[in-house]
Amino acid sequence: MSLPPAAAPASAPAATGAADAFAPIASLEALPVSVPDAVPDAALSLPDAALSLPAAALPPLPIPVPELTQFPADAAVDLSLISLAATQENYGLAVVMLLEAAYSFSLAPSLSNARILLPPIVAAAVLVVVAGPALGQAGPSLFFGLSVSSAVSLALLLSASLRLSNPTPYPKELAAGSALVAFLGLASFLQNMFAGEFLALPSLPPLPELPSFALPELPFI
Repeated sequence: MSLPPAAAPASAPAATGAADAFAPIASLEALPVSVPDAVPDAALSLPDAALSLPAAALPPLPIPVPELTQFPADAAVDLSLISLAATQENYGLAVVMLLEAAYSFSLAPSLSNARILLPPIVAAAVLVVVAGPALGQAGPSLFFGLSVSSAVSLALLLSASLRLSNPTPYPKELAAGSALVAFLGLASFLQNMFAGEFLALPSLPPLPELPSFALPELPFI
């Protein structure tokens, strides 16, 4: 008695169908593909005519140019600005010198140390009473006020120098600061004198011309 042949597994038709689906891809892979070794430069570069535009097609770009202000050589000096600056410096010098002297005296209050109060008090009185009103007027009295303030600044500088040269019961850095403030005040008042054309530097005489001579010609070697 013979048995009937066994039936084929159900997955065989599915596998055959999948192989048929990938058949076109396998045929594409089998096609010969040629890749050049190098791409010529002419294929990558564009002609110059394609990159350049005519000059008429480019609008001119506006470039802002700042205008330089030229002051005339004979411009009048504004004495009101000099008067304002000198007045502030004058009263500022008086206040700073009084504060420094009072602080130095407070560190070592004694009868012998009270002498450091005398120069700042006298200087402040002169700066406020004498120089102050003269500096507040932008006129001929401005030179008088600047002269008084310069003289007082020089006196305060000498006073601070004496305090530095002698032993003091307070730190000498305070006297050095007082000398520095007095020097800056003197320099500022003198600068205002030159700015207001009250003082002028002397002009140097012209330098003599140096003699000129011709070098001898060297023979050609």
